[in-house]
Formats: sequence, structure tokens, C-alpha cells
Amino acid sequence: MKLSTILVNNVDKYIEQQDLEISLIVSTIRDIILSCAIQIRGEIKHRIPFFSYHSNICYINVRNRVVDLGFVNGYLLSNHQGVLDEKDRKSVRTITFKSIGDVNKGLIRELVFEAILIDEEKKKKHNRVDGSIPK
Repeated sequence: MKLSTILVNNVDKYIEQQDLEISLIVSTIRDIILSCAIQIRGEIKHRIPFFSYHSNICYINVRNRVVDLGFVNGYLLSNHQGVLDEKDRKSVRTITFKSIGDVNKGLIRELVFEAILIDEEKKKKHNRVDGSIPK
């Protein structure tokens, strides 16, 4: 069995542990995130699903009957849509979903694509700093 299969199954188990409405929200958001690029991988870290491209770009967290989609480097996102919440955090920004009707595929894809671009730039910058040639 591939490692990536095991990791996805862990995210599946996280989803299965939620009640029906919350699991529908989480699985829908997960599917949207994974549809943005085949390189995105989901795995459980800190007891919640994190999604990485080169590094962690976002996570899904269930709390108090709502679902947060958090962006690890959210402070770098443009947030021109005005939907990301800072909540007194230095770098993470979140968007909260209370029902499946709140889930906007286009909006989530736009945010994930921007997070991927930021992750790409951070990798290029890191490659230049360590002397390796960017790919």
C-alpha cells in the first residue's frame, strides 16, 4: 500500500468521525482542495487534515459545529474577496463554514490557487538562498 493512500485514508477517517452535515462540508472542501493540483497531498497533522503542495498550504478544522478552512500563510493572501479572518494570529487566516450552503467552490479554488503560487514562490526563494538552481 502506498504511503499517500494511507494518508488519504487518515483524512477519510477524520471525515467519517464527524456528524453527517459536518462530514459533508469537510469532504466537499477536501475534494475542492485536492482538485486544484495533483501535487496536493492531504494528511493528518496535529489531529486535523493538512494539505501540502511543497509545504503546508491549508488545513481543515472542525470546532463548535463549524468548519474552518485555514491558510498557513494566509497573511500573504490578497484577501481581495474580504472573507479571510485574522483572529489575532500572526500568519494564519481562516474562512468559516456553518453549512454546506456556505461552501463556494470558486472562492475556495481561488484561495487555494493563490496559496499554491505563494508556496511556489517560497520554494524558489529558498532554492536561491541555499544556492541550488530553481526548477
